[in-house]
Amino acid sequence: AIDAYKRALSSDGISKDEVKLKIAESYRKLNQPENAVKWYEEVMRFNYDNIDAIYILHYAEALNSQKQYADAKEWYETYNTRAQNDGRAQKKLNTLNNQKQLYRNEATVSVRKTSFNSDAADFCPTVIDEGIVFVSSRESDSPLAEVFNWDKSNYLDLFIYKDGKVTGFDKTLNSKFHEGPAAFYDNGNKIIFTRNNYLKGKINESKEGVTKLKLYASAKDADGEWAVPMPLSFNSDEYSVGHPAISPDGNTLYFASDMPGGAGGVDIYKSQFQDGQWQTPVNLGDGVNTEGNELFPSIQNNKLYFASNGHGGLGGLDIFVTDLSKTVLTAENVGSPINGSLDDFGLVMNEDENGGFFSSNRDGSGNQDDIYIFNTDGPLVMVYQVSGKVYDKRADEPVTDVLVYLVNDQEVVINSVKTDSLGNYTLPVEPNQSYKLQAGTQDYLTTELPLVTTGSDDKTAWEVDLPLSKDYGFALKGLVTDNANQENLEGVKVTLIDNLSNEKALEANTLGDGVFNYKIKDYEIEDRISYQIKLEKEGYLTKMLVFNTQLDEPGTYDLNNSLNLGLDKLEIGADIGKLIDIQPIYFDVGKYAIRPDAANELNKVVEIMKENPGIEIELGSHTDSRGSASSNLRLSDKRAKASAQYIISQGIDESRIIGKGYGEQQLINKCSDGVPCSAEEHQLNRRTEFKITKF
Repeated sequence: AIDAYKRALSSDGISKDEVKLKIAESYRKLNQPENAVKWYEEVMRFNYDNIDAIYILHYAEALNSQKQYADAKEWYETYNTRAQNDGRAQKKLNTLNNQKQLYRNEATVSVRKTSFNSDAADFCPTVIDEGIVFVSSRESDSPLAEVFNWDKSNYLDLFIYKDGKVTGFDKTLNSKFHEGPAAFYDNGNKIIFTRNNYLKGKINESKEGVTKLKLYASAKDADGEWAVPMPLSFNSDEYSVGHPAISPDGNTLYFASDMPGGAGGVDIYKSQFQDGQWQTPVNLGDGVNTEGNELFPSIQNNKLYFASNGHGGLGGLDIFVTDLSKTVLTAENVGSPINGSLDDFGLVMNEDENGGFFSSNRDGSGNQDDIYIFNTDGPLVMVYQVSGKVYDKRADEPVTDVLVYLVNDQEVVINSVKTDSLGNYTLPVEPNQSYKLQAGTQDYLTTELPLVTTGSDDKTAWEVDLPLSKDYGFALKGLVTDNANQENLEGVKVTLIDNLSNEKALEANTLGDGVFNYKIKDYEIEDRISYQIKLEKEGYLTKMLVFNTQLDEPGTYDLNNSLNLGLDKLEIGADIGKLIDIQPIYFDVGKYAIRPDAANELNKVVEIMKENPGIEIELGSHTDSRGSASSNLRLSDKRAKASAQYIISQGIDESRIIGKGYGEQQLINKCSDGVPCSAEEHQLNRRTEFKITKF
């Protein structure tokens, strides 16, 4: 196909980009990522906006397999934007953002090729008493052997390595088409293995003309001979099942399949053996399966090992492990040196879990897989994890299907998981790191709690429960204007203090429309709220207000309905008393001592001066024209100075206020000496003014 496509590039009337993508896809299917990168790049550099998003993912995967991790990250991010319902790219990004964890076993795991590899593909070993059974495309001793058209290789058969040499495993089990991975149980007397849909000399196809994989079972007879294999009951001509792994008791079978209803691609399923037959398969769920392919499972000591190109890894297929004893299954990458940038799969662990075998096409072998042996001085996966429950704070009930995000100290989301039916979550972490855990939904406000993974050397697990508060859409909204002209004021600093918790709730500036908003958190219907509101803007008088209400219905509460959020512009000579509505200051007849009612009004000035530390004031005291001018001047001056001294006594610097009496020198109406006036007209002249002299 590649040769034909390359010739087609010189033809007219065809889409060159379409042909180049087909060449790239062909190299991808031949497992040649270096060539695939070259041809994807021919299109991606100029025209990726107009192609199917899946090609972007395939390009990113090919880059990842070539260890071009920075470029791969860029294209995973692009795919993430284009295909937001596909979680594969985010899993890959999570790993790339924390890739160093995959190299934790470099010093404790040793890897080398086995001696029985050939120039053909050799993979998926399994150990039995007689030796090592594996899959290979090496030449077979079958007289019916044919060549597989996909890549002109021999069809796959089962082989066994024993006594230092390799031979075909069994002629009853090997056919003229493909045989694949096998699982033995019942002391090696029973086998379930993978084969093309071929039985009794007949090859079968799906409705689309494709020969699928099926699982077949056989057992040794009394003479130790394998019986004719029979297909399992859940096989189908329309989808593949293969890659068996079986529990030691022979009652639970794990396998890979692309049957309908999975997460996408190939998933891992399990089936129980009951009443003499295998039951309907059950998908292992999204802790294991992804939109990509999960393949080649094996079991050891209640741990399921499998290969995946959907979880985050180093490139191609990586090997993962999940603990089957856990309620919530999670996939953990076994890391380098077992995993590399190409395909690594088919791992089998020995009973002591200090070594085993796996398959890989590393070391420049192209598409020819080899079998490797490994030894380890410690566990392949030291699982560090945080777990906990997400629950409704008020009802104390679990909240299910909520995404919990793990955020690193660079504010990057490095992993996420949904809570299960009990509200539980589990996320892998690294030791000695600082994280944040975030959770929230459309119905709940986002909550965030810190996590620091430090402790004793053997500490591997942390617990953090995340309480969620219902989101009733509670919010405060305010419009700040200029009191004089009613224009909306931009850039007003708004500070909200929650009086019930004594914590700062908001510090923000109004926008161009003069509006500020605050989303109220951690309150329920019928709760009471109380906020102190401070409004500040250069050139304006700072204003302090208090808002109290009961949250009797969801939604936004408009502060302007109950408060005056208007600000007064500061001007030299402006009377603060008029801006803040100070009531008349009264003195006993002929006296200048500060009465309690006068102190209450002067305290308003004290608060204004504290809120506006740049203001300086002249406190002027005025009388009416009755009485002698000289006595009025003396008395008003004493009253002004007494008032100023009171303000100073409340913590205002004396340099900021001066008291001055004017007597009857600045009457504001006609009521001078000899002019008949009413008591009310004389009252207008008896006043105290607080004029701004500096701000």
